[in-house]
Amino acid sequence: MTVTDSTKMTDNMATKNSLSDQDKKFADAAAKGGMMEVMMGQLAATNASNAKVKALGEMMVKDHGKANDELRKWAATAGYSLPVSLDAEKQKKYDDLKAKKGTEFDQKYTDLMVSDHKKDIEEFKKEASEGKEASLKSFVSKTLPTLEHHLMESEKAKNAVK
Repeated sequence: MTVTDSTKMTDNMATKNSLSDQDKKFADAAAKGGMMEVMMGQLAATNASNAKVKALGEMMVKDHGKANDELRKWAATAGYSLPVSLDAEKQKKYDDLKAKKGTEFDQKYTDLMVSDHKKDIEEFKKEASEGKEASLKSFVSKTLPTLEHHLMESEKAKNAVK
């Protein structure tokens, strides 16, 4: 091992240990939430009966896929390990949605997207004010307007399938 390697490793370890609990909790939640948005979006893109709901699903896959990639890049730079699968609660939401068909699917999906994006926006704003890690806060600032747009589009789609 060369000196540069050990210095690099130590830097990563220092970054990992210097992340606040708020930063870690946020990054984990954002990773799991982003994965769920993509998985549910893929379901909506194929299973939705309403065109607005299909389009919403496609937008979620594209935008959350991109945000997930950015979060993974941040984690790699910070030397932080993000979760790679959904927690039990999010898996159950996904499984429940997967069992729905037609209008019932559309209504359930749009309900989930409205409630999830309200919660996401709240968590992102909390990280923006309480987070410590500058590059993670930069990710938050960049992603927040997209989440607000998603909430607006989710509400439109929800109204279309009442």
